[in-house]
Amino acid sequence: MPTTLPILKAIFSPSIYESEVSAFRGAFLEKIPLDQEDFAWFHNHFPDGSSQYHYPRVQYKRENQMPIMICFGEAFQPGQDLVADDKFPQLKLRDHKNELALEAYEVKKYPLGITDDMSQLYSIRNWQALNQHNYREYQELESLRDIIYFLEPKLIGNILSFAKAVNWHIAEKIQLEITQMRPTQHINYKGVRVFAFNFVFRTNVLLPDHIGLGKGVSRGFGNIRKIDA
Repeated sequence: MPTTLPILKAIFSPSIYESEVSAFRGAFLEKIPLDQEDFAWFHNHFPDGSSQYHYPRVQYKRENQMPIMICFGEAFQPGQDLVADDKFPQLKLRDHKNELALEAYEVKKYPLGITDDMSQLYSIRNWQALNQHNYREYQELESLRDIIYFLEPKLIGNILSFAKAVNWHIAEKIQLEITQMRPTQHINYKGVRVFAFNFVFRTNVLLPDHIGLGKGVSRGFGNIRKIDA
């Protein structure tokens, strides 16, 4: 099992709105060679046009109002090769006044593991947990405690999906507790208004900053951040 996970974070400027993250991803993909297999991680399609159905190892996000891209797992080296190229092009968002330029990139190694207690505290933003089936179940819940019990195992499942994607086999039992619910909101995902959850949770799992959990992580949804005690 990996003990650390290197994550490449590429930072672009100028700033964008949160609603422009998908456009940032689209502008980025316009500059990526679609016929090279190493670059399939950036757009989740094989050179023959078929789709890859897996947890995305390249994710496009907004941090401190700036557009960022993170790469890890099998996408780490292709990402590093791409941003290290002196000829990296400027990106143009539709209806955006300025072109986006690569400002900097950094690599940080994050520890992976299971702790002896639930001492790891995280926030998660715009997490998509509901599909057509469990949305009906969600609507029937009457109390906040019922909602929390309903969501916690789904978040554990998302953590296991991430772990599998980076070849991390978690043999120990994952412990997780949602400690603070924040306002639930509707967001636009692929042209559809869907529920998104925002909350704080504690767990015994060491997770890297920036990674996404749930649906839409390649477009910045379900982003987690470590909260220092």
